[in-house]
Amino acid sequence: MAEWRVIATIIVAVFASSVFVFLLAWMFIKNFEKLERLPRYRRGLFIALATLYAIPMVIRIFEVALGRESIKALIGLPIGLVFVWFYLSAARKVRVAP
Repeated sequence: MAEWRVIATIIVAVFASSVFVFLLAWMFIKNFEKLERLPRYRRGLFIALATLYAIPMVIRIFEVALGRESIKALIGLPIGLVFVWFYLSAARKVRVAP
């Protein structure tokens, strides 16, 4: 009986995550014209994406510093730093009128 619950939970979780990804894609397509027209909106998107990567990295560093996680938890840190650097440099290159 418990294995049916696990299977049902997996099916519901996959369905929910698929709906979430679909909604994000739909919102992105709907706002794509706004990204082309408004440079401030584009810069804000790049900064939000950089923050999306930076916050978990900072939390992970604090967890390692406090001793709750092992040092091996920092193995993926350089990849996240590359993404943060890429998004922040892209945001810096966006020309915004004063």
